[in-house]
Amino acid sequence: MKTLNESKYIKDQEMIFDYLEAIFEEADNDQATILNGLEEVSKSVGIKKISDKTQLDRSNLYRAFKEDANPNLSTFLKILDSLNLSLRVVRK
Repeated sequence: MKTLNESKYIKDQEMIFDYLEAIFEEADNDQATILNGLEEVSKSVGIKKISDKTQLDRSNLYRAFKEDANPNLSTFLKILDSLNLSLRVVRK
């Protein structure tokens, strides 16, 4: 599922948090939706900056965001960490 180019509207840490929180709620565990949201946030911050912070090659990041991608958990957690975010478990 590709969306509009939201990355140009995501400007600060609070917007990043709010946007990803909404994506996770809306996605209902749909991996493609979550990865698309994470891609938009990464674009807004800058893929190079994310790459530098995570020490992941930019081409690997782009591959991780593809619709049919299945990135491993460590990649996902590194990206969240680079955004000053963490993964939490909550009750439904």
